[in-house]
Amino acid sequence: MSISGGAVDCSNNLIIFNSSFINNSACLTTAEYNGKYLDSFGGALSFNQHTYDKRIYMNMSYCEFINNSNTNMSLRGGAIYVGNNATYANISYCEFTNNFVSDKIGTDIYFEFSSNPEITNCIFNSPYGESLTKYPVSSSNFYLRKPNTDLTLFVNDKLPTQMFNQNTDNITIKLYKKDKYYYYSDISDIVLGRNKTFTIKSSSNLLNTTGIVLSPENNYGTIIDISNLPAKHEDIKLYIEDFEVANIVSNYTNIKLDNITAKPGETIQIIAKITSNNNELIQDGRVAFKLNGCTIGHTNIKFGVAKLNYTIPDNYSAKDYKLSMVYGGNKYFMKDTSYANIHLNKIATTTDVKTIIDENTLKITVNPVDENNNTVKWKNLCKN
Repeated sequence: MSISGGAVDCSNNLIIFNSSFINNSACLTTAEYNGKYLDSFGGALSFNQHTYDKRIYMNMSYCEFINNSNTNMSLRGGAIYVGNNATYANISYCEFTNNFVSDKIGTDIYFEFSSNPEITNCIFNSPYGESLTKYPVSSSNFYLRKPNTDLTLFVNDKLPTQMFNQNTDNITIKLYKKDKYYYYSDISDIVLGRNKTFTIKSSSNLLNTTGIVLSPENNYGTIIDISNLPAKHEDIKLYIEDFEVANIVSNYTNIKLDNITAKPGETIQIIAKITSNNNELIQDGRVAFKLNGCTIGHTNIKFGVAKLNYTIPDNYSAKDYKLSMVYGGNKYFMKDTSYANIHLNKIATTTDVKTIIDENTLKITVNPVDENNNTVKWKNLCKN
């Protein structure tokens, strides 16, 4: 048992112009099916010559196929089926969106192996599998969800979906054409589908994309300025149709630097923890530590931690000093500086006083030592 074409079943020459095929289905109800093996050909249109006595042609242009489906057992074409037996199909300037076939092969068009398709200037945007069973040799079709084909979408000269942060000022979204040597180049004077214009949509009000489109007038290319976004913001996604093409994130850093209490002459270990805004450890990089604005050392980040051993000079007074750590950032994370205090306490001292009377002279010897039994070198003695 079989069913051919949810809307049209044709076995003769066919010309279709400027038509819409929406919500058609090549399937039977449960009662009609009743457990029988079922072939189904084309959710919207079946084009097939049932005998070998003549060659038939289909010319189709400026048509759209939206939400057509084929969900039976033996499935051939979510939107269109093109059969064998000397069938020739010329399909141009058509748009295929959200069509579906259960086995995800030929989601938009199913071509039998001996059919002869020619497809130009069409748009394929069905997310459920391979759009075609036979991809024609062409340089003018756009498969929105399939990279490295005739026309390919690039975002800042890379394939979607790329991640960008505050180091990026502009995002360029553009279609490029692939030649027979697999080199990509700019396109010009090309029209896709029914003079299709692709709207760029933003997931956040922080980035207004109203009026930003890819169209024949701008050769399907545009530049979006993101330099004025706030330093810290929610993730912003950019879409063409419902297909995500870019993700703009606020990759700031968090530095945890604790206050330290010490004494002059003491060796301390300064430890800083560096994480991303998602609380992930920043794996590498280089930082500088400063005391009252003067650099006291550099060190590398290892698994989100930077450490520096530092000996406080003996002649430093007991007071508060400003400690800072400077992270230079990289292409993924922004530079940042964090501050803390080093509080120096006074060193406990004792004095060993010895007196000697030499004839009429009193000699007093004072040996001040600190709590580590080191002689104090930098203090003045007062006498009364």
